[in-house]
Amino acid sequence: NLEEAIEALEKTAAQMEDPALGMEKSLALYERGMQLSQRCRTLLEGYEKRIQMLDKGEEVPFESEQ
Repeated sequence: NLEEAIEALEKTAAQMEDPALGMEKSLALYERGMQLSQRCRTLLEGYEKRIQMLDKGEEVPFESEQ
């Protein structure tokens, strides 16, 4: 879910601040951060579409986050 993805992204960003990280670890964390960022963006876009549908009075299927 979005909250978990944001939390993982924050942890990844905090790890990247370590000046003792080597290049390989830094690159791996950067890649992970980009994946998490895309996941957050995708989730937010989905929420935005659902809100727009609701604003138009359209029926939106209930989706629970588990």
